[in-house]
Amino acid sequence: MHASMLSGACTEPSIRHAVVALAALHEATITVQQSRSLSFDRLGLVANMHHRQAIKHYSKAIQIMRKTVASGAQDMRTTLVTCFMIFGFEAFHGNIALAVAQVQTGIALIGEWKENYLLRGTPYSAPDEDVIETFLCLEIQTMTFHDNRPYESHAVLRKEYASKVQNMPSSFSSMWEATKYFYLVKKHLEHFLHVSKRFMSLYRGAGEDSLTTRHGRENLLQEAMSYQAYHQEEFSRWYASFEALLRQSDLENDSDAAARVNYLQLHFKASNLVLQTALATDELIYDDYTAKFSEIISLATELIEKVESRSKTARWTFDLSVVFPLYLVGIKCRFSMIKHQALGLLRRSQRREGIWDNILVWRIVRWIQSTEDEAMEGELIPGWARVEDVQSSFDVQERYVEVKCQQRLAEGSALRERSINIEW
Repeated sequence: MHASMLSGACTEPSIRHAVVALAALHEATITVQQSRSLSFDRLGLVANMHHRQAIKHYSKAIQIMRKTVASGAQDMRTTLVTCFMIFGFEAFHGNIALAVAQVQTGIALIGEWKENYLLRGTPYSAPDEDVIETFLCLEIQTMTFHDNRPYESHAVLRKEYASKVQNMPSSFSSMWEATKYFYLVKKHLEHFLHVSKRFMSLYRGAGEDSLTTRHGRENLLQEAMSYQAYHQEEFSRWYASFEALLRQSDLENDSDAAARVNYLQLHFKASNLVLQTALATDELIYDDYTAKFSEIISLATELIEKVESRSKTARWTFDLSVVFPLYLVGIKCRFSMIKHQALGLLRRSQRREGIWDNILVWRIVRWIQSTEDEAMEGELIPGWARVEDVQSSFDVQERYVEVKCQQRLAEGSALRERSINIEW
């Protein structure tokens, strides 16, 4: 998807320089033992030839982009591809806020294009489907990491493209079509999760606002459950269409298609588990999903092996792969063998997946697990000791992430905050 999107844009000098910059970064990761150092841009790699070339071409790309935008000569598609390239470069270096800002800029531009072009017929060139699909994928990625848009936006956007999903075919015609529709239902899910978090916070009594006044607490829960059922139905229909495709596909001699199937199964199972537990009020519910967690571990292991068989040197990718499903298992599964498998796989897969850093996630999960293990009774983490509401905030200048969670000191006690600063 990304390659076809870039191929049409490489006639633009700014995009050419940006592509060269990203290619140089890829080469730089191959030449160093510690990919961590390159990501942090620390002294010692300044002399690295490929890294210097990357900085040089990225600077040229930015200069040309600024001049073109100032002159009004840059079209919509090129602007979006520009956002995509800047996202890639900044995400690689761990500049999360800048990377997320580029995605949000691109999403806003697509929204403006829809409003102006489709409703008013203004003479914008329509960005092609590859560009829109790419930003849909990036939007999902940033929502799993950080999203400060208000509740009202998520309430509307959880049904964006609803008519398209309603017309989902009963059997997908290709892996590409299956992936496209998965991103649509996954996007709806991520917006629902932001809505449900607000609903559940109010339902539990965390303050009053217009939502509580308008609906009442019990009605809030009922409305959240109706939303959940709506998205569960979307996921069920997607999986039925996906299984229909698999029944008529020959994957034995197609390694790319087999890897895509593995990816979609992994992310479906992880996302569906999140959806089913979105309104849970007790961490003990996750014990009912131990078998599902085990399936996620198996699929993640298969996907890592497929990636490693292709390239043992690639340490960065635009897309999410295994990091989010393994993070989910690491913080929500309390069965020792499975949660330790998640830790091991995160450490084994030393890559940055878009804005997600596998080693940083490994450190976060390791701290959460050690925090709960302090209260372990035999092989069991008692319900009262299980952490809740894990949140992370980044200090880009000092290069650390502050991780916070809520945990009880003893059964029946109030929740208290625990935190740690982790270098990245």
